[in-house]
Amino acid sequence: MSIRATQQHAGRRVSLAAAVVSVLLVTSVMAVAERQEIDLSDASIIHDRGDWGYHIEAQPDRYGQPGTIIDGNPETSWSSGHLFELTDLPSNLLLTLPEPTALGAMEVATTLNRDGLVRLTEFEVYARAGDGWAPLAEVRDNDQTVIELDLPPAEVQLLRIRVMGTNHPLSKWAVVQSLRLFTPEADTQLVELAPAEVA
Repeated sequence: MSIRATQQHAGRRVSLAAAVVSVLLVTSVMAVAERQEIDLSDASIIHDRGDWGYHIEAQPDRYGQPGTIIDGNPETSWSSGHLFELTDLPSNLLLTLPEPTALGAMEVATTLNRDGLVRLTEFEVYARAGDGWAPLAEVRDNDQTVIELDLPPAEVQLLRIRVMGTNHPLSKWAVVQSLRLFTPEADTQLVELAPAEVA
């Protein structure tokens, strides 16, 4: 094969590779465009140290206001503190949206402790449904600082994150650094949530 033919052949390979990359980029952009981040600037969030889920009252929090996880500041975070062992008494973060909103995904970020281990290993996610709570997701044995969850696509207004574990030897000081919510993908059929017993 001549040098010119080789160059032409290489040119076709480069053009094909560029076309593939272009298609992948367009597909990626379209996927992102279909799932929008939900604005939490008007949402409210409180910390319930009990595990009842119905007794929702704002209480003073000595270990960082829970609102820091939705303030958009990566330098702030919330901690469950040291008063209770999460294995015995989980902490609950209760997020209220200003209106019912279609939810399809969630991103929860945590931090590392001095030993390089994540400070949030186990939690569950619920949505208020009637007089109870509908389970949306559960995380066990997490080892990532950013946890991405696909949730049942549903309309929600009150969310409950039940924090149940960390790498602290006494199961204390769980940390949530940030929380982000996303809509379902375009044209997704929403499901009707049904309450279930919280273990």
